[in-house]
Amino acid sequence: MRSKNNRPAETSRDSQALNPSRTSDSSTDRIRIFISYSSDDRDTVEKVAEILETEERQVIWDKHLLYGSGFHAQIKRLIEHAHIFMPLLTKSSTNKQWVQQEIGYAVALRVPVVPIAIGCDPDAFLHGIQAINLAPDNLKELSSKVQENPLDRCMAGAEGTVALYECAETTEERAVMFREYCAAVANLGHFGFVRQSGGLSSFHIPRATLRDHVWTARYGKRAVGDYHKKVLRQERLALGAHARRCGCRIIVDPELNYKYWGKQAKKFRLESIRNFLISMKSQTCEVALAHDTQESLTIVGDWFAARSVRSDYGKGYTQTIFTRHAKTVTETIREFDVTFEQHLKTSYPDRPDCSRQESRQAAIDHLDKLLREPE
Repeated sequence: MRSKNNRPAETSRDSQALNPSRTSDSSTDRIRIFISYSSDDRDTVEKVAEILETEERQVIWDKHLLYGSGFHAQIKRLIEHAHIFMPLLTKSSTNKQWVQQEIGYAVALRVPVVPIAIGCDPDAFLHGIQAINLAPDNLKELSSKVQENPLDRCMAGAEGTVALYECAETTEERAVMFREYCAAVANLGHFGFVRQSGGLSSFHIPRATLRDHVWTARYGKRAVGDYHKKVLRQERLALGAHARRCGCRIIVDPELNYKYWGKQAKKFRLESIRNFLISMKSQTCEVALAHDTQESLTIVGDWFAARSVRSDYGKGYTQTIFTRHAKTVTETIREFDVTFEQHLKTSYPDRPDCSRQESRQAAIDHLDKLLREPE
């Protein structure tokens, strides 16, 4: 097993957080490559990582683990979020149980595998997979090889690119998984731009503690248990932490029917999403309006995506499927952004040329109009 004595992750967060003007595009412009290796090959992997690291690629390996967090758990999370799993195959690594376990885990998760073979050939889990073959004394050849056969093509054409999912059956399970998935990204030292569609979004859930009167107002004439409130609040805080650092792009439906909860509950919920929008900056928050949305879609950076395929009236979204499969998340981002642009064109009839940067204020104005309407 390799040494666990590695320096912590870089303290600087995603470039998205440091440069809000890039939030629209920066979540999909880098391929994450996880390198698995034997500790005997430490010097070699340092050179390989240096060659691979460019603006288009982000090399991740155990050099980036955080102090104070579980070694094995962090390794698993890095592999789960990788676009490409790249084992460094040498005479040493092929005999290391830890490397073989990482390979097996990546294969099981259907992460595309692109081995680098130095003095040996892929076997076991990797038998039959075309490797990047390098001579021990000519590692610089790696640069020309990945230029001739780009890694994004390897990722697109690799076997096993169908995503695996976890399913949350209930609204409460969905909220818990949002908290866990968001925390996993933050614990790796990153935050992501939030994309979400469906209802009034998670950002109309109160941030206040459970004893605050806002929770009574939210549910109007219905009684809801503390556990439900607790986990929804955790969902709101978890997604909010990412949105406040990196920004958000949301599609909301302010015309929803809230007869189940009552008129006062509807008013409070509209006020809640309005207050969230006011708290955000126009350059980091974009809003489109839609009606009769039947599903909810949430994407955090290009780290994970969650899609709710059912909505039970009065019970929220159920049967939510989560995936960290990087290729699938990237494709879902493109799908979301196309949908957002389509909705934005028809969201504000009095502002037919409303831009994404102007959409936050347009949404606030629309909500103000709804709140002024007589009950």
